[in-house]
Amino acid sequence: MAVMQGSASHAPHTPNIFQRIGEFFQTLASSIQYAKAMQALCSLSDAELKQLGITRSDIPTYAEKVVNEGL
Repeated sequence: MAVMQGSASHAPHTPNIFQRIGEFFQTLASSIQYAKAMQALCSLSDAELKQLGITRSDIPTYAEKVVNEGL
């Protein structure tokens, strides 16, 4: 009688569905935070941006930094 070896050990690693859902919501939350930071920074005057030490062209980079580093 032939014994079949389990093919599950040779299956490619696929992320758990819950892990993929968690990653999706994490990405969604980060995107929402970025959009809110962009909106808030864009609403500031040039003088207020200068107080933060940034210019209008720095806003996208600064917004990303706010999201990633929690400033």
